[in-house]
Amino acid sequence: MFLAVDEAPEAFGKISQGHFIYTPRIEGLGDLHRGTLDRIKSDFTKISKQEILQWLRDFCRYNSYEISIPALKDRSLAPQDKTGLVVSLLFDGELFRSVDQAGWYDEFKQEASECMLESLEESLYSGLRKKILFRETATPLTLMDRFNTTNGAITGWSLEERPPVPRSLLGITSAPSTAIPCVYKAGQWSYSPSGVPVAILTGRIAAGAILRTARSS
Repeated sequence: MFLAVDEAPEAFGKISQGHFIYTPRIEGLGDLHRGTLDRIKSDFTKISKQEILQWLRDFCRYNSYEISIPALKDRSLAPQDKTGLVVSLLFDGELFRSVDQAGWYDEFKQEASECMLESLEESLYSGLRKKILFRETATPLTLMDRFNTTNGAITGWSLEERPPVPRSLLGITSAPSTAIPCVYKAGQWSYSPSGVPVAILTGRIAAGAILRTARSS
């Protein structure tokens, strides 16, 4: 969800830095993210819209948010006394597809957006809704339709215990190795999950391997 806010970046800078993870409630998602979600997906046609929407409200209330405020890093990225916020959370693409096929995707998307705003207003940004100039919301379905990614994924990262997606960085030490002697790979796509930290780590590991090879030759 992208929010254009009628508030100077300095007001947000008093609360956080330009990029952070925020969990409004310490209870966590618990069964909402696994057992209940799996039941909703497997028995979707048998479950009422009201029950699914209530699950959605709880899901947004207990979730963790990744929040980016670009203007705190580069003031030129927002007009004077205005701020842009990018707020996101992990969501199941299969559920969005089922809702779309059932014919109430727009309602589900709108409700998710409202629930996210409510959660942030109650905890981190009091009065945020009144200061919003405009907002745009994307869902896993948006990414599926525009970029043809599997279930709307943007990287190969998962919290589930389902192979072949890694759930930790324990295997990253061998990621730079290739089948070709003295040839190594590095970068954000060289290991899952992808991203800048992975690019840095694999670059460092590959450089170390090259130095060891050079010293032994």
